[in-house]
Amino acid sequence: MESNQVLSISCVPMPVFIEGGIAHFIKGDNHPDGDDLPYFVMILLEKGHLYLSEDDNDYIIEPGQMFILQPMHHHYSWKPVEEETDYYWLHFYVSGNWKQSDHPVRQPSKIEVPNLHYSPPDLTLYLNKQQDLSELSGLTDKIDVIFESSFENAELGFWRSQQQFINVLQYLQSNVEVATSSQRLASQVIKYLKNNYADEINNELLSKQFHTHESYIIRSVKNTYGITPNKYLTRVRIDEAKNLLLNSDKSVSEISEEVGFQNVYYFSTVFKKQEKITNRIS
Repeated sequence: MESNQVLSISCVPMPVFIEGGIAHFIKGDNHPDGDDLPYFVMILLEKGHLYLSEDDNDYIIEPGQMFILQPMHHHYSWKPVEEETDYYWLHFYVSGNWKQSDHPVRQPSKIEVPNLHYSPPDLTLYLNKQQDLSELSGLTDKIDVIFESSFENAELGFWRSQQQFINVLQYLQSNVEVATSSQRLASQVIKYLKNNYADEINNELLSKQFHTHESYIIRSVKNTYGITPNKYLTRVRIDEAKNLLLNSDKSVSEISEEVGFQNVYYFSTVFKKQEKITNRIS
């Protein structure tokens, strides 16, 4: 079978290249049988065919294809190779969350990542389990650099190999259709809230701004970022207020109005609730 599944991998912490090599099989050889490998196995087939099984799901990997085996799953050959077969293999380790499914799934970070300021819009790496690579030679050139780095001194070699490995992952992700229409909408709404937090904003205004029903906007943002537009807007406003309280001589009344609160007493209540402290109203 050919897989159309997607591996969604949290990039906080980043995936790490562990080891790799070039395998040469002759007719009758089999891939190692095991179920205790703690790494992902990325295979890039240059010549021949591989007949691999993962948890009794059989796959045929053809020349010019990339294929990824999951860690701690049962891998073996369901059929010996029938011809000379050459492929690159990479082991990489993921300590964060990951999932294999039939569509991209945003993965939560193991640490809290604030999204009020400049930050990556999506912390998940998406890789097809199996895919054709139109420029396999270009990709294997990048992998050769990873291998060459292992002969450098320990400090520089490690960083160069990891940087090149990230380039490989970036190349592979570029071939995955990731964002859904709901996720794209959510990203646009978040950007709008960041840029216009001082204005009077409500769900009705967002509906008119994005020509979409209020409930769909709320659901899209909640599913993508884990927070409603209203709560996100409040976070942005309070964060900006904290900055002004610490770095300006403006009164609390002036600050509350500047960050978008129409009532200073309501601002004080919200600030106290979110920051677990009180502020002086002047």
